Amino acid sequence: MLKAALSGNYVSFGVFRLYGDDALDNSLNTFVKLLLSIPQSDLLVRLLLRGRSESRHTREALIKTEPNRQCE
Repeated sequence: MLKAALSGNYVSFGVFRLYGDDALDNSLNTFVKLLLSIPQSDLLVRLLLRGRSESRHTREALIKTEPNRQCE
């Protein structure tokens, strides 16, 4: 829903500040808090499961966050 609101060109976001509405700030802050609550290793595994090519950087990051995981 947030993606649709931000990318849909529904409203100029300056209007929120003009009218003192903090709904946009609240929703963006909530999104960032939710994003930061997900462990980095879970995000990296999600990328790998989506079939993206596993780069050297990604393998190294997985090894750092999950030292017992075997990367091929």
